[in-house]
Amino acid sequence: MRRYLWIVLSAAVILTIGILAGMTLYRNAKDTGAADPPTIQTEARREASRTWVEEQTASVVRLEVYDRDGTKIATGSGFAAMEGPVLVTARHVVVNMEYMIATRDDGTTFRVDRILAADEDSDVALCALPGDAGLKPLPVKRDVPARGTKVIAIGSQFGLINLVSEGIVSGTWESDKVKRVVFTAPVSGGSSGGPLLDDAGNVIGIITGTYEKGQNLNLAAYADVIYVLNH
Repeated sequence: MRRYLWIVLSAAVILTIGILAGMTLYRNAKDTGAADPPTIQTEARREASRTWVEEQTASVVRLEVYDRDGTKIATGSGFAAMEGPVLVTARHVVVNMEYMIATRDDGTTFRVDRILAADEDSDVALCALPGDAGLKPLPVKRDVPARGTKVIAIGSQFGLINLVSEGIVSGTWESDKVKRVVFTAPVSGGSSGGPLLDDAGNVIGIITGTYEKGQNLNLAAYADVIYVLNH
């Protein structure tokens, strides 16, 4: 009988010590400001991402290109960058351009009349922005993005203003000494000239095209070409 009571009392003591230790650990975690549960942290990161994406799209425009006869000959996308700022787009968008009508994210428009520089190899062009364009320049990152880097593409696919898609950098592709970023964020007609952004909101590429026969193989010129053309 005594042996039985001793076992019961021992178990009770061990259980009490365990409860007290658990309460102490909980208080310590609470007092030292322990991190929020993973689900709360994830939602906070998503909200922060949504905020900067909205800010970046305010610097991106849909482009409608017209020839000297006033006929619309092309559509594409563009964005503000560098000091000035200048309007960056794909060169093939502005071929035979007399002027362009740029539509901001809020639906208002302005006219673009002048090409400042263009490079056929990289397929990138810089245009003069009018003083009333009101576009904030996006930050441009010169470093080559690493494979696996998360990216966001912004462009006016099929004329819909500033659609956003998400993907990663698959790698790089080089032909005739021209290097391009290969990425998986979906793009379509009208995306050309739009920015490819990393997950910090920096421009790492200018969208130039896609391989229709490939499995989501999309191409962007290195952002470094903006610096080259702007000097």
